Amino acid sequence: MSILITLVIFALILGVIVFVHELGHLVAAKWRGVKVDEFGIGFPPRLFAFKKGETEYSLNLIPLGGFTKMAGEQDVEEERGLQSKGYGSRILVFAAGSIMNLLLPFLLMIIAVAIPHPVDVEGVKVYSVKGGSAAQAAGLLKDDVLLTANGDDLVYTSDFGDALNADPEADLVLEIERGGVEQPITISANYIEEDGVFKAGVTLVAVRTIMGKESGWRAISTGFTEAWRMYAAFGGWVADLFTGGATFDVVGPIGVADLTADIIPLGASMVLMWAAMISMTIGIANLLPIPVFDGGHILFVLIEIIRGGKRVSLKKRAAAQMIGLVIILSIFVVVGYRDIARLISGGSLFP
Repeated sequence: MSILITLVIFALILGVIVFVHELGHLVAAKWRGVKVDEFGIGFPPRLFAFKKGETEYSLNLIPLGGFTKMAGEQDVEEERGLQSKGYGSRILVFAAGSIMNLLLPFLLMIIAVAIPHPVDVEGVKVYSVKGGSAAQAAGLLKDDVLLTANGDDLVYTSDFGDALNADPEADLVLEIERGGVEQPITISANYIEEDGVFKAGVTLVAVRTIMGKESGWRAISTGFTEAWRMYAAFGGWVADLFTGGATFDVVGPIGVADLTADIIPLGASMVLMWAAMISMTIGIANLLPIPVFDGGHILFVLIEIIRGGKRVSLKKRAAAQMIGLVIILSIFVVVGYRDIARLISGGSLFP
């Protein structure tokens, strides 16, 4: 998968998610009578803009975010300003972006099951081999069909990883088919470990994929079910964090882009499901009570309610937001460095 195609698709995914998020803020603000000065997708420099009514709509060059600039975001006295509104209106405006991000997966899942997508698979073959990996050293080539691993039939792509991780200190003996001829091949136990999972440096796909799609109410029902399953899986993961049954790991934009590169070959349906997961994650993360996030703004309103209407001073809000921004940027730098280091050690940025 070329870097250019990956970056374009990744930018489109982020663009849709950001647009939906900011659209939530825009609609909620206008509904509650807040003046919106600018609705922007991306960050400056500006590519183009137009004005409709009192709001300017802009498209900007850097596709890593967006903004809804509202009147009175800090000034309580400004007419039709955000801070001049009541508790409920402010909380709604702040939360609306995340609410839209949390609703978007239902639509994406409906579309994902309504277009042709894999419903079953048969056989396992090599899609790509990473340079310098154990799989390359063993001589595996693109389009090799993997028949068995340590004597067990390989039916699904996950069977390969299961066989390898059953004993990661042992060689993996394969029976493959190349050019219609069956032959043995052995991958030496020189695997790469990532988050406790051992990998041989090979990307696998199904030999034959059986396609299917849903239509009408069936698509809506199935899409909603798949979205609920995704949320339930996330809830289960959070619960496991508290019991020690799961680990917490963070990847930045670079890592997410690299994962996107792995998903693109699986088809449009899987890309939509991946976008749904990203949207859910962004929606939940934005509600965290961190001052630079929407959840942080909601926290200030809740503190105001608890204090009987006494607002957190502008100076204290600004200081808290600066601290939050420094923390978030520091996390981005650390995670970004780690993602780059992982990808370099793996041999390539986009396999």
